[in-house]
Amino acid sequence: MEEFNGILQMLKDLFPNQMTLDKKEVSGVMGISLSTLDNYIARGYKLPKYIKMGNSKNSVVRFNIVDVAKFLANAQVKVYE
Repeated sequence: MEEFNGILQMLKDLFPNQMTLDKKEVSGVMGISLSTLDNYIARGYKLPKYIKMGNSKNSVVRFNIVDVAKFLANAQVKVYE
């Protein structure tokens, strides 16, 4: 839970006054290219929940900032000693 809160705060600091993020913003915080994110969406890979506004290939896609934070918190690599 602590990780999630830290990541959510970081996202809120990076994107003040935003409740949703676009694909470019999400690809940036995930550390992947926009084309890779597009491929993941097209292939149905596990991603944060998103809303696609329309049916065309170029429809707007938005991600809720809380869902992105949850995804990133769960995707953290765990190191065991």
